[in-house]
Amino acid sequence: AHFLEHMLFLGTEKYPEESNFDQFCAAGGGYSNAWTSLDHTMYHFIVSEPKLHDALDRFASFFSCPLFSESGTDREIKAVDSENNKNLQDDDRREYQLLRSTCEQDHPMARFGTGNEETLRHPAGGKIDVRAELLKLHKGVYSANLMTLAVIGN
Repeated sequence: AHFLEHMLFLGTEKYPEESNFDQFCAAGGGYSNAWTSLDHTMYHFIVSEPKLHDALDRFASFFSCPLFSESGTDREIKAVDSENNKNLQDDDRREYQLLRSTCEQDHPMARFGTGNEETLRHPAGGKIDVRAELLKLHKGVYSANLMTLAVIGN
């Protein structure tokens, strides 16, 4: 799910340029970001009011027509791995990992959730097609009946 979050920012059929959404938000003095927890992913962005309609169109395309380009996959695997390595030194994350290590092994909380180069390049010893699983996860969880959108503004 965390890797999927990263991949959604890498272009869509309608807006194929990588980081198009980030650049669009930043051009108007705003920003975008996301984070993934155990049971959900949160995407958020700020744009000026005149850009809201276009921002929502670009944002919606994350969920309706993402590219999941193979060219961006390698870069994002490295980005997720780098994020994981950075987090290894964070005391709050270390405490959380200690808590997770006390869970029953088959409980979802016991799973490694961030991802790293090894788990994303060679899951299950290379027996899993990462891109195919990414597409399957996207199709299974990014559905309007499972999602909530909140818009705050004038």
